[in-house]
Amino acid sequence: MVLFTGEQIIFALLFGVVFLFITFYEEKKLMIVLFGVSIVTGVAYILIEDFSFEGTFSHIDWEVILILFSMSLLVEALIELRIFDFVSLKILIFAKGSTTSLHIIFFVITFFISAFLDNITAIILMGRLTLSICKGLHINPKGFILSEIFATELAGISSPVSSLPSIIIGVEGELSFIDFFLVNGPLLVIIVPLSILWFYYLQIHKTNLNLDDLKEEIRSTIDLALFDFEFIIGRRKNIIISVVVLFFMILGFIIVGVLPKDLPDVSIAYVALSGAVLLIILTRQKMDYLITKVHWESIIFFIGLFLLVGILEQSHFITSIASFMIETTQGDVGLFGLLIIVISAPLSAIVDNIPTTAALAPIIIELSQTDPNITVNSLHFLWFILLSSVTFGAGFTPIGSATSIIGLGMLRADGIKVNLKEFVKMISLLSLIMLLISSAYYFLIFRMIF
Repeated sequence: MVLFTGEQIIFALLFGVVFLFITFYEEKKLMIVLFGVSIVTGVAYILIEDFSFEGTFSHIDWEVILILFSMSLLVEALIELRIFDFVSLKILIFAKGSTTSLHIIFFVITFFISAFLDNITAIILMGRLTLSICKGLHINPKGFILSEIFATELAGISSPVSSLPSIIIGVEGELSFIDFFLVNGPLLVIIVPLSILWFYYLQIHKTNLNLDDLKEEIRSTIDLALFDFEFIIGRRKNIIISVVVLFFMILGFIIVGVLPKDLPDVSIAYVALSGAVLLIILTRQKMDYLITKVHWESIIFFIGLFLLVGILEQSHFITSIASFMIETTQGDVGLFGLLIIVISAPLSAIVDNIPTTAALAPIIIELSQTDPNITVNSLHFLWFILLSSVTFGAGFTPIGSATSIIGLGMLRADGIKVNLKEFVKMISLLSLIMLLISSAYYFLIFRMIF
């Protein structure tokens, strides 16, 4: 039996070439993916008899795109209000000269920003803040930044809006905030403290300081505009509005997940967009200006990925892959899950976890449509296995995730290098441990409880 046709192999190779170029030329990924779409589409017109480019557009998940747009708009509105500056001031006051306190605060805040906004925003904001504070205190920011990179990894499995892979999986797998909380909540209670201790013993405990002795130096070194009390007091109303809107938006995310089945299906994209627009209106910001600040590159990049995957689906390559995996595992969901781990974790480390998720998610969808014996719980198991595999697999290498690339780039720009040995010791090894723990956890709860 022939597993793949010649045409399917050609499309798979083209897809792989595009992914490799994205890996090695990360800064030009938008141009690469759009050029890839044009080339692959041209080949599709030649090789696929009933190919329709209009049909390819049906594979774009507009709910994912709307979530990306809405969360990006919300974050830019919060940045303009300087809410994060207010948070940074509170960090300095609360830490009281303890690097241990700074480490825990940085880690936890990065985790929560990533969980409820997105991981790229979290590493940019917290990375900038960390470098400023550490420069003022004359301490090495390396351990703090690396721990924040990993905090965004952990947050990537905490909610359906925390990272680009979690957005894809949340939408395609129809997983709500409640699903994430019930399944991953107990896991995170274990692995978050373990991660904090890991970085503390490897790096943070080597540094000690007294904030009181360096108070004057801090005030002269750190950007004073960042900690301007008069500015904050003058905008107390906007801070309160922001907190209230964020609270109700998160509450909306939760409510959407527990609505009865007989009620209309409300999308979290609608909640995210409503929250962003409401915040902008109440704080009287200029919508046209904020629109220009939205991460359009990421949004268009995602559209390009969906188009590429759509062409692959029209060639029936994904259907063949799904059939092969079903036959290989003989319908055993556990073996199917192991196969997902073996494929997705290394692929995320080499290629990047975003295109890996976009490529593998349709396989689980295909399984749900072709296997009549598959249950909802089994599908949830596979979706969470995929999420943890691409999330922690991305931590195996410095190029596996956008947050690693951004965080390490910030350190390089500040004259601090992280060699491969340090990265492997502090992040790669921990990522492997977390992948093993999370995989064992999923197998335990889904195989024994359900």
